[in-house]
Amino acid sequence: MPGMNGIELLGKVKQEYPDTMVVIITAYGSIETAVQAMKAGAVDYLLKPFKPDQLSLVLEKVTQQKRLASEIQYVKGRLDQMTRFDNIIGQSKPCRTSLI
Repeated sequence: MPGMNGIELLGKVKQEYPDTMVVIITAYGSIETAVQAMKAGAVDYLLKPFKPDQLSLVLEKVTQQKRLASEIQYVKGRLDQMTRFDNIIGQSKPCRTSLI
């Protein structure tokens, strides 16, 4: 890539779109760059040439992680709704005075 390497691009993507799941695919990989990529937020790191099964597994993992993240957000939202205090009805003096 002209102008920047994959790790730099990953950093920019994660800075602008932190929820984006990024898979690094490279022909010039090393253990050092794999570690850098994972620390920078990549969900996986593939070396070229790779087998179609490897890519399928990575995409399955990414899909599953994205689904789980969506489920967590949904559950958190429901929990926030269920634990709000704006629907409390009480007869005690503190409840009545705090609602006025």
